[in-house]
Amino acid sequence: AIDIPDCPEVAAEFVAHGLTHGVISWRFVGGMSDSFWKATGFHVKFLGLVFQALLYGDVETAKRGWQASGMTLAGLGIADDKTFIQDGHLHWLFAKEAKPAQPTATRALPEWKPF
Repeated sequence: AIDIPDCPEVAAEFVAHGLTHGVISWRFVGGMSDSFWKATGFHVKFLGLVFQALLYGDVETAKRGWQASGMTLAGLGIADDKTFIQDGHLHWLFAKEAKPAQPTATRALPEWKPF
């Protein structure tokens, strides 16, 4: 086995790119979290990385894609959605009314805090 520490981040960026460009669906992403990932809790970290990777792209497109998918965080296996959103600084995606400022390339992304 090869240990590549950045593999989850790189994979999350590929998934985010695929979501943004319509190559893969949120349902596909939900299916990626197999029983091993869920048993270890890794799916929570990986999904957090995917959502954060979406910050590098078009936030409004990502938001529309998420809303159109009909998926929920619970449907992705996230038991505590409020903590997930807070720890991942993901209010930009899940805010119903407030429109936060879109991140810029010069602004550092917050570090993902795994559960």
